[in-house]
Amino acid sequence: TLYDAKNDANYFDLPMNITGYMFTRTSVSGEYWNNKTEDLNYSHSVNKIYEISAKGYNEISPGEFKTFVPVATDIVSEFIDKTSDGNYICDVDSVIKELNYYYYILTTFEREQFNTLDVGQGVIGLDRINYLIERYNIASLGALITSKLAQDKVAIVLPNSVVESFVLPKFGNNGAIITWESSNSNVITIDLWDAKVIPPANPTEITLTATIRLLNQSDTREIVIIVNQDDDWDGDVDQMYIPTLAGFADARPVDPGYPHLESDAVTRPSYNGFTFPENARTTPTKQYLEFWHPETKLNVEIFGDPQIFALMDTHGYLNNDPNGNNNDLYWPVSVRLTVNGRKYVYYEVGMRRKGNTSRDHHFWDHYHNRFTTSFSFKLKFDERWHKDIYAPFGLQKSWAKGDPDYDVRNNRTIMHDDDGKNGMSKIDFKYNKTDDKSMTNQPFVFSFFQKHGLVSQNSTLTPLQMNGTKFGIITINEATDKDLIRRYFAKGADDGDLYKVGWGKTSSNEEHKKGSLMIEDVRYIDNNPSNGLIPDGIIGEQDKFSGYNPGYDAKELHKNTINHGNLVNLMQVLKDNENKQPGQYSAALEEVVDMNSFLTYAAAAYLTGNPDDLRNNGNNYYIYFDPSDNNRAHFIPYDYDWAMGLGWDENSSEGQMSRIPTNHSKMQGDGRIWQEVRLFWYTIIDKSQHSSAPYNITLNQAYFNTYKNNVISMYDSSYYSGANFVALHNLYKNNYLNLTAAEVDKTWSGFYSTQTTVNFINSIGQKVNEIR
Repeated sequence: TLYDAKNDANYFDLPMNITGYMFTRTSVSGEYWNNKTEDLNYSHSVNKIYEISAKGYNEISPGEFKTFVPVATDIVSEFIDKTSDGNYICDVDSVIKELNYYYYILTTFEREQFNTLDVGQGVIGLDRINYLIERYNIASLGALITSKLAQDKVAIVLPNSVVESFVLPKFGNNGAIITWESSNSNVITIDLWDAKVIPPANPTEITLTATIRLLNQSDTREIVIIVNQDDDWDGDVDQMYIPTLAGFADARPVDPGYPHLESDAVTRPSYNGFTFPENARTTPTKQYLEFWHPETKLNVEIFGDPQIFALMDTHGYLNNDPNGNNNDLYWPVSVRLTVNGRKYVYYEVGMRRKGNTSRDHHFWDHYHNRFTTSFSFKLKFDERWHKDIYAPFGLQKSWAKGDPDYDVRNNRTIMHDDDGKNGMSKIDFKYNKTDDKSMTNQPFVFSFFQKHGLVSQNSTLTPLQMNGTKFGIITINEATDKDLIRRYFAKGADDGDLYKVGWGKTSSNEEHKKGSLMIEDVRYIDNNPSNGLIPDGIIGEQDKFSGYNPGYDAKELHKNTINHGNLVNLMQVLKDNENKQPGQYSAALEEVVDMNSFLTYAAAAYLTGNPDDLRNNGNNYYIYFDPSDNNRAHFIPYDYDWAMGLGWDENSSEGQMSRIPTNHSKMQGDGRIWQEVRLFWYTIIDKSQHSSAPYNITLNQAYFNTYKNNVISMYDSSYYSGANFVALHNLYKNNYLNLTAAEVDKTWSGFYSTQTTVNFINSIGQKVNEIR
């Protein structure tokens, strides 16, 4: 139908074999029922040509019909003169353009009708075509269309090269409709006639295929253009590739290239005075050192499809999946990092929720598609999505090792050197769950461990936005992985066993136990050590997709390690040397533990007061076994958001960490039960002072003296002081004070106060003075 506003009439172009038609009344009143069916006329004839076989107009009810008998008419001869414009411009080119426009918007079924010249259809029916051919003396419409189609095909012009988004031609000069396809949607994505350019790392040739349609004829043309790297692009969201589930498996986006070199990094002296070992396998890059420096201004923005965030929330919520089968799935997002004004953009970065107790809430409003609260998460820049677990979500990539795109992604890091090496593949984001009013505890604590030569992750602060929603200030922690180990150990010493330690079940049908290095928690097949460890025991390699979460989770294993032998041996030595004197057991202990490193770690851990660490809860630490040094163990701190006087309950023992003595014998974070970790009884706790001590272990006074001296010297250092903590706090505050407002959560992530931490430092000094 065609509504003629000028003449206030509707026109119907009907097949000639129609013998009758009817109008159905669908409502009590309606414009078309009330005004258009009472007096139906053909445009050429003023005679009424319908008969009412049912009731009269005012008697017709909804669901009843008016029926009409059509008569032959020369309606088509007057059709053109009755449009909303009053008249068509009746020349051949205008006619063809008009016909082509209507042809383009037809459904497939209607096009087939037109193409086969079966029946008339709307404004481009067979009657009208015949009329036009006759009226304008078109001897062969098909030949004319072919000629004009060829003209429009040749006339298409595109730029030879582009660096930003542009608009594609929609119509040819003769009215042909032009549609487009891109050979690589990771570089040029086409939405109707808008070509969205995603700047590539290097100049890239893209083939754009134009399909030119004029009535029932069509042709194609391929045009090659070069998409250049846009050195001036600042990562505008409109030009960013944001991954979606649709087409993800075959997508191969290329990160935008930037001219950022190591020489661009802002170089400052180490804040804590620490320098990485010169003989370490990996030399920290200038961009890496800049990234973690407290004077560096960072900004992190994450862009994701709402459907992706909804899935992340559903499957990353621990209580929703008690077996943890999908808790650690990575979901694809795009990330824009800003480091001292320099922008870095990364496509298809893996993102997942992280933490144990911090996954107890939903962060996504599934009805309104928006964020509702903060949450902790991990970004993985080398995620490949090649595992079968991703197939049900349409995320399993169709690539494999050896595929150039796969290899590029597998080797992707951030803050790397000019050769793309020695960067970081993962970083962790931790929201302020513990209500640290200073926002600065974690950067201070990990810097404190590092300053004293211990293997420790870096930590810093950044503003965070996701899909434009402000999250205020959040903590970034460096991942404890092989990249970190290689910055502390030389080649040959950097490929040892690395375990993340927390609570875990001794077997699938037993209770959880702490990571207290107790050989009693180890289970063997058929209770026979020669048969090896049971597959679902407290030591193993985590597989959350099958629900297996060992207390001692092997993150890296040396090629010669069998049955987790180094860890089991450490536990066994700690057990076997009970009932011996220091002169009898010291050599054995020092064969399995780097004692100087451990006593430094223990002193720093005491002064930072974490109720949820190795000593106080058998939790939150890593063990690394150095293969170049008889596989001796090094202890690495982890997850210190409850440190420096916070505690998860200020009224409980956990909140009193500054009041316990240096040689305390209880696990402060677990109801003050006896210390389970035997290593502390050998080195720090004197069993002679505790008549009901759980172990018959005699303290090595030399070890304790070293520990004691470490505590005193660390406490007396200028770094461990309230003034220095406030200074560090002020560095971050000066960087980000105006960016603390959050659009989620109940409060701002502001730099409110340093008082809790300063009080803790002053208070623990009283306990340090007791051992001077």
